[in-house]
Amino acid sequence: MQPKEYSSHIEAILDPDERLHTLRWISGKLAGIDCDTIAVCGASGMLAVSVVDERPDVDVILVRKKEDSTHSKLPVEGVRGREYVIIDDLVSSGDTITHIVDSIKEFSPHSQCVGVLLYHPSRRNSPTYNVYTGESLTSFLDWCQDA
Repeated sequence: MQPKEYSSHIEAILDPDERLHTLRWISGKLAGIDCDTIAVCGASGMLAVSVVDERPDVDVILVRKKEDSTHSKLPVEGVRGREYVIIDDLVSSGDTITHIVDSIKEFSPHSQCVGVLLYHPSRRNSPTYNVYTGESLTSFLDWCQDA
């Protein structure tokens, strides 16, 4: 058997054992948020949206990472819903979350972020640092903009 090699931020999606836990966690948290779209950025984000199978009423929007023109010149692809939830692994600087919000705002000005789910294993069991909605979302997005 070959040894597994993952960076810590993508292990939750690529490691077969972690992936099942991660997708179940995302599905459970997403069930409590009223949204019509999931927004992600990059390859790990696209892998995380397989949870959409359980929510056929939810569409997906992919925001390409800055300066990523592989496969497409479009900075934002997918269905632009009215209310979206960002799914990302973790936040260290706030740059990815800010990039997603700004890109969607430019492409679809009437869309609104209604939640952020952070699925990194170190965050999943934290009652404070994994799901942002309502007032905590406003504070979190402000922090991302200022970071």
